[in-house]
Amino acid sequence: QKAYGMVDRIIDNLNISVSNIHIRFEAEPYAFGITLKELQIVTTDENWEKAIPDKDATCIYRQLSMKSLALYMNTKDEIGNKHQMATMSMLEDIWSEDQKHTWRHLIPPISSTLRVAQEKRDEEKLAPENIPMLSAGFEFEPLGFTLSRHQYYNLLALLEDISQESAKPSEELPKFNTDPTDKLRDKYIAAYKKRFEDPKNLRQYPKVSKHEEKTLSTLEEKWSLQNTIAFRLTAFQCA
Repeated sequence: QKAYGMVDRIIDNLNISVSNIHIRFEAEPYAFGITLKELQIVTTDENWEKAIPDKDATCIYRQLSMKSLALYMNTKDEIGNKHQMATMSMLEDIWSEDQKHTWRHLIPPISSTLRVAQEKRDEEKLAPENIPMLSAGFEFEPLGFTLSRHQYYNLLALLEDISQESAKPSEELPKFNTDPTDKLRDKYIAAYKKRFEDPKNLRQYPKVSKHEEKTLSTLEEKWSLQNTIAFRLTAFQCA
């Protein structure tokens, strides 16, 4: 078995917890959201109780818990204008036991648990005992799904919005001149070199005229990054 180092110790004791996730997309006729109360990954003992494993442990147990994952769509036809422009207090209301706002769920809140046992022993030692390197168990609450007529039509509108957004042509990348002419190259180097020149050879930065600064910017927009860097290095070496 390989040596047990600091990195192994950190990985075996890694705990992750994320809570109160609320992603919401708002449009004029509807508001669509995904919520998650908590997602937690912890290291446990063989009884699935949170614990710190011993460095000599032959098996590491991890548990992933997901609480109250839900999907909702509030429509203007069903709950009025409250579906729009959510405030922070409104977004947090979904976690409250005494909710003040209406949430029309497509998938009501569900929770699940994933438990994984990972053997630390070498595979050669496990084979004779027919012990798997990794074993897992999954518990999932019954999944519900509801869709009203208004939600159906607005769900189609959401898909149409996504389709139109993805169909928009992306902005064209600037076309670089990968072979600058000698004249423009020399003009760029001469202007950029002034940033390093000094009568006392102290390599300070004297003022470059506004016209020269504009020339540098214009040429850099046309050229590739590789050419710009190469010409800047040349200017520095010539200074």
